[in-house]
Amino acid sequence: MHDHPFHSLAVKSLELVALKSGAHYSKIKGLFTRESDFNVTEDFWRIVWRTHPHLDRVEYCPGCDKFSMFKKPTLLEQIRKYFY
Repeated sequence: MHDHPFHSLAVKSLELVALKSGAHYSKIKGLFTRESDFNVTEDFWRIVWRTHPHLDRVEYCPGCDKFSMFKKPTLLEQIRKYFY
């Protein structure tokens, strides 16, 4: 088993996209995870960045049916990984 940081944020964001578009959550999730739909993806990130502007990457784990989201590394974090 592995962690899925910010899974609930990703789900809530997709639920809001579904509510805005009038589509069912499962349809929006499929457009986001399988079809990389531009409009769904854009709406997803607009919602996420309202409260979590430091996040910049999302991954979907089909085996667990969960999302993971990650933050942008700072310049210092990027430099440290090469020297420490």
